[in-house]
Amino acid sequence: MTRHASRSGLRLALLLAVPMAVIGPTAHAQEPWSTGFRLVAGSYSGAVDAGLGQEKNYGLAMWGAYPLTKSGSVEFEGGYRYFPGATSGSKTYTLRNKTDGYYGGAFYRHKLWFEGFHLQAGLRVWAMKATQTSTVTNEDGTSTRVEVKGPGGTSMKPVVGAGFRFNNHYSMSLNAAQAEFKNAAGATKSGTLLEAALSIHF
Repeated sequence: MTRHASRSGLRLALLLAVPMAVIGPTAHAQEPWSTGFRLVAGSYSGAVDAGLGQEKNYGLAMWGAYPLTKSGSVEFEGGYRYFPGATSGSKTYTLRNKTDGYYGGAFYRHKLWFEGFHLQAGLRVWAMKATQTSTVTNEDGTSTRVEVKGPGGTSMKPVVGAGFRFNNHYSMSLNAAQAEFKNAAGATKSGTLLEAALSIHF
């Protein structure tokens, strides 16, 4: 099960990387494609209790956008997301949960009448896997560590947001993304992930 999930995550990463690698070089020669990368910071309420890791999470993504009309465009993204480890327990026993994986999405973006502002909505595919590490401190001072990787899995959920472009090089967006992840035991947690993203334009 773990081996299958690892292969699925690798396949998704390759699927996301290939179109971005193609878009990047051709965008400079073939307008009106625009491309760049994105730094993301998010918050997922209930992640600690669900055994996924800390509520705060971080991501790095590549993106490419193509205009459809004067005010509308379609955007594709692919990236990596990480939930840092959350530790609980006592002096002799600790439990640490973390989650990471890949995601990709497609959005429709609509420019507003206010210069630089836009709204966006679309779908995002998540392929995440949780890891749980338990550590027991023995009486002789040694420790025993056991690491369990969850079953992982993929889910497709909607995303809505709004953004503002500051200049030719930078823009920022605030998004609310529905998400569904499994912890190391296979239990599912669903909820809304709030995120802020800084986009750097090539």
